[in-house]
Amino acid sequence: MIKQIEINDIASYKELAFLECKKINFIYGGNGTGKSTISNLLNEYPNSTFNFKINCDKKVNEKILVFDKNFVKSNFLKSNEIKGIFTLGEANVEIQKRIEELSKEKEFHNSKMESFLFSEAEIENNMEKEEQKIIKIAWEYYKKWSSNFQIFFKGARKSKSDYFFNFFNSNYVKYKDMNSKISDFLLLKKEYQKFYIDNFIVEKISKIQLIKKIDLSESESAVLFEKVEGNKNCKISRTIDNLNNSEWVKEGITFLEKTKECCPFCQQNINSDLLKEIANYFDEKYDNKIIFINNLFKKYNDDSINILKEFEIAIKLEKEFFGTTEVLALESKIRNGFFNNLNKFEKKLRFPSNSIILTNLNNFIEEYNNKIVSINEKIEENNAKIENLEEYMEDIKSSFFILFFKEQDSFIKEWEQQKIRDEKGKKNLIEKKEKLNSKIKEIEEEIKSLENKITSIVPVIEKINSNLDTFNFKNFFIKENSEKRGTLKIVRMDGTDVNDTLSEGEFNFIAFLYYYFLVYGSQEKRGINVPKIIVIDDPISSLDNNILFVVSILVNDILQNCIKNKKEIKQVFIFTHNLYFYKEVISIVNILKYKDVSYSVIKKQSGISKIYTTENNSIFSSYEMLWNELRQENISSMTAMNIMRRIIEHYFKIIGNYNIRNEIIDKFEGEEKLALNSFFKFMNDGSHSITDDFEWVSDDLTLENSLKLFEKVFELTKQKSHYDMMTRNWK
Repeated sequence: MIKQIEINDIASYKELAFLECKKINFIYGGNGTGKSTISNLLNEYPNSTFNFKINCDKKVNEKILVFDKNFVKSNFLKSNEIKGIFTLGEANVEIQKRIEELSKEKEFHNSKMESFLFSEAEIENNMEKEEQKIIKIAWEYYKKWSSNFQIFFKGARKSKSDYFFNFFNSNYVKYKDMNSKISDFLLLKKEYQKFYIDNFIVEKISKIQLIKKIDLSESESAVLFEKVEGNKNCKISRTIDNLNNSEWVKEGITFLEKTKECCPFCQQNINSDLLKEIANYFDEKYDNKIIFINNLFKKYNDDSINILKEFEIAIKLEKEFFGTTEVLALESKIRNGFFNNLNKFEKKLRFPSNSIILTNLNNFIEEYNNKIVSINEKIEENNAKIENLEEYMEDIKSSFFILFFKEQDSFIKEWEQQKIRDEKGKKNLIEKKEKLNSKIKEIEEEIKSLENKITSIVPVIEKINSNLDTFNFKNFFIKENSEKRGTLKIVRMDGTDVNDTLSEGEFNFIAFLYYYFLVYGSQEKRGINVPKIIVIDDPISSLDNNILFVVSILVNDILQNCIKNKKEIKQVFIFTHNLYFYKEVISIVNILKYKDVSYSVIKKQSGISKIYTTENNSIFSSYEMLWNELRQENISSMTAMNIMRRIIEHYFKIIGNYNIRNEIIDKFEGEEKLALNSFFKFMNDGSHSITDDFEWVSDDLTLENSLKLFEKVFELTKQKSHYDMMTRNWK
């Protein structure tokens, strides 16, 4: 069933317009307002190429059957070659009953199919919502990450949908099952900056050598701890020991070489025996110990210098690889330790009799070596990166995307799981639809087979002729065309073809009667019981009340079957400009108190058609109000004349396209004609301007006379039935 018709920029619909639809739809509008534009588009649907759209719960499966001028032309172009209408013969009750059963079964399955289609649409809508949700989430993460890793998102900055379905999906499939080689985000960002942004020129780095521990032997440590003194067996040794000035004496000997036998300190002469005693005190053994300590000092000093040289590269690499300064702190401790120990050596050499113990730096050296092991591991990694640079850069990229998708993993998996459930449900529905569709086709084939056995155009011929007779059309009838099987022709009572001799009323009536039976039949042998949407566009073109009354009865029959869900009539659209016909056809919905009805008015303003839809009938109520006002007691002549003018203009000009003054006045004679002319002139002048050229004295045109002339207008135009209908409640 059609829920809404959308029309834009077609004919007089210059602006977007909507026709809100229900099961029964009454559309009222004057000639040329745009009614036929809609009925024409419905007739062409779904092949219309205009800006015309039908909105409904599902696809329009019903056959749209339109009665309009085009229908009359296409079916009655030749009065002796009209397509026959096939209906089911009523003689074979069993077959007819079986067809009805099958039709109900088909309708049940179609209803089931509709529920499947509805469920499928719900699943598809849900899939669309979930898809848009994940697209939005993916886009938010793209904005979050892309600024820091712009190179990795090259080619991704398009629409959200394009990003998700192309860039996102392809990379997700590629990286989702991989393990990240760089799991630390800060390191990953650093490596990206180094290798992708800074174009870092890299070279292989040599490993740093470990520092050997500086371990003195026991004898070496003993010498440093020992008080190195002269020969105790010399006489002078006691004096030197008592004075504790062996270093002073030793230093004095160096000066004695210059002063010969004169003491460099007291300037006294020194005899040979004293010199000999002093020489014996600082014997070879003493000198050897001093030489040993001095050599030990030089070696220690050289080792410390070499060790401290290694620190420079280690400090630099530690900062680069780890961002820490532990090696720098160790270097400071070891440097200070070397400095203190070397000072001790110098003191020992200057004062050999003093004992010294060197500070043990091995703990610091061991700690340093452990750090060097870690740095060397990084050096190996770095060298491996350089050796396989392209591979490593790909590792950076893959590690990024693994982390990137891992952060979204819960959302992606939730969407994928929901998608699997939806696709499974959709697949299940498709399978059910296929089975059900096969069942429906089987039923249709059986109906077709049964219809072929009993379908005929004869019953419609009989019914059309019966209706012609019932409604007093005695001058012509329908018969089967013997020259062309399956067609009808219209003939006079003597059997001759009518050709173009039918009056407008006769022609319109037979055309609509044909359409009426086509609603319940088909121009083909099959398709009699297909669901239909009925569209009737202005079936009354003249003001022949007899025809109007009969057509109203036929239309009401169609409406009643639609309301009661009979005869496969699923929806009805009635377009009309005839107010009397409009009142007649809406009566059935009032009698049955049916609510699924829409009432629309099409108005043309400044050349633009506009549609106004309501749930209540406002068309006839406003027209009725004019009649109700006219019967009020104590109404003034001026007010009454104005109301009568509006009624006549609306009914005859708008509905019947009558030229009131020329066509109606000519039907009167004598004084009545003169009075009526004055009546119309007064109505026009009384409502528009003041005049002084009355052909009839207005004082004599009393309210009573005016009302009589008003009634006479309807009588002479054969619209007395309408007048009677509108005045039946008058006292």
